[in-house]
Amino acid sequence: DERSALGVEAVHLAGVLRGVDEPVHHRHRRERPADPEILPDAAAPRDVAAAVEGDARQGPAAGAVHGILAECMTRAPQLVSGNPTYVKRVVFPLEVLPWIALITATFHAAIGVLIWLGFALLVTGSVPATALFLPLIWAPYCMLILGASWFLAATGVYFRDIGQMTGPLATVLLFSSPVLYPASALPEPYRPLLLLNPLTFVVEETRAVLVFGRPPDWIGLAAYAGTGAAVAWLGLLWFQRSRPGFSDVV
Repeated sequence: DERSALGVEAVHLAGVLRGVDEPVHHRHRRERPADPEILPDAAAPRDVAAAVEGDARQGPAAGAVHGILAECMTRAPQLVSGNPTYVKRVVFPLEVLPWIALITATFHAAIGVLIWLGFALLVTGSVPATALFLPLIWAPYCMLILGASWFLAATGVYFRDIGQMTGPLATVLLFSSPVLYPASALPEPYRPLLLLNPLTFVVEETRAVLVFGRPPDWIGLAAYAGTGAAVAWLGLLWFQRSRPGFSDVV
């Protein structure tokens, strides 16, 4: 009996010592039951289309819109002052220079959008048919940028420091528009303030036709086209009125 009791105590002591020697995290992992709430659900695959749509809010679908404006704004003040030969020695239509900058910037943005559309087609297997409306959305936007470029190009001849302001201004327009975030992320009372930014309408409509498959807001697009045409006309008028003094300053 004494030997049996000693044997039981020895076995018990060995089990205690074995438990002490066992690493704590091993015992915890062995003893604690798995929490089904924190385990990944392999039966619930990720919705790829929803993921693409979410990523596109911050991707080329909206960023390309700002890229056109930023490239034209930063180049416009030096378009005339940086080409004195075109002003003094060669008979050259100087009003074409902003056109060249705009076409270049639009081409770069279009390449980015095409790459994004190819990725969306590869992942989701389809592209919204409303993407065909994109040129109609960008056309009045390009007119507005062209008018601003004419104004900046003419003003930059007389005020050279204006070129130092266009870069920060483009950054301010980026962060004050729904390029990096959807307009719905802002409280309702502050959303109308976004419309003061010329990027807002174009960004939202570009996102609508490329990502969500919705047709454009035709009434808003007509109003934006009228604004773009007015800005383009005023910019060209300012450029032509300022042009006679270019050769005296450059």
